[in-house]
Amino acid sequence: MISTPVRPAAPEGADELLRLRVAVLGGEPVTDPWRATFRDDLRARLGTDPNLLTFVVPATSALLATLKTRGCTGVELRSTAEGAPLYRSLGFSGLDGNTVVRAGTPGWKW
Repeated sequence: MISTPVRPAAPEGADELLRLRVAVLGGEPVTDPWRATFRDDLRARLGTDPNLLTFVVPATSALLATLKTRGCTGVELRSTAEGAPLYRSLGFSGLDGNTVVRAGTPGWKW
């Protein structure tokens, strides 16, 4: 099995990140100006803003391992109701509706 390594998202991935963000909003109305602002902001910040960590990953567990090695102290994840069982199985716990957070499991600092 060939696995794709975890890599930082690049500015050219902004359109796909926009598509995923709109999907996470779950039907909330999104205007064309909002879409353009979101996409343009991502293009400008991806790869240059140390506060924006966005990765392309083959699997959630690979992302968690990468974040942990980079010193990440917590993860917030927005999930659909259908995806929530998967994330719970990876150690995330529910806060509200579709938001789940991975709290301090062994090796994670808070």
